[in-house]
Amino acid sequence: MICLSGYMSFLSDKNMLSFFKVLYSERSTSPAAAQIMIDETERMINHTKTLFYALVVHNKMKNEDVDIAAMSYAMTIHSLVDRQMDKITAEKTETPEITEISADMKAYVKWFSKQMGVSDNE
Repeated sequence: MICLSGYMSFLSDKNMLSFFKVLYSERSTSPAAAQIMIDETERMINHTKTLFYALVVHNKMKNEDVDIAAMSYAMTIHSLVDRQMDKITAEKTETPEITEISADMKAYVKWFSKQMGVSDNE
């Protein structure tokens, strides 16, 4: 949860939120914005793979198709963050607070950890 908490703090920065608003609104029509989104998503997947491989090496996680596990985890978290951002926008919140890890994200991390053999205290 520490990594996820750090990611949420990064996303809650006012400047980052403004930047994401532009990216999200432009990505369907702007090749440059779409490429930024692709690059950042790939970076997120690759960092997750690195973390998961380290966990496997140290016998902290099952060694069951780590690449697919990392992609599944990263993309699910990515989608849950998008969902939380959409909720904030729909509520027309002037000062969005996304630093909190949503109950859905916590539940997913707990479920995923159990599936991959990661103990609760990892």
